[in-house]
Amino acid sequence: MAGRRLETVVEAILFSSEAALTPARIAEALERQDATPDTVRQAVNTLNEEYRRSDRAFEIIEVAGGYKMMTLPEYNHYI
Repeated sequence: MAGRRLETVVEAILFSSEAALTPARIAEALERQDATPDTVRQAVNTLNEEYRRSDRAFEIIEVAGGYKMMTLPEYNHYI
């Protein structure tokens, strides 16, 4: 995992999880010096900014105290 951007690793974890994950749980799973609940929150914010700028069909939302990747509502009729 060394050398990977924190944002990219957080994205992979959220993409593969069906359940909402708390920032603390994500940080714990990463076992990296730079992974704390605060840096995970910052990574999620950065990812969402990148998604908006590149016109992605999904975002990371906060639900039940954790984060989950979701398709934007305007794409619901396609799926």
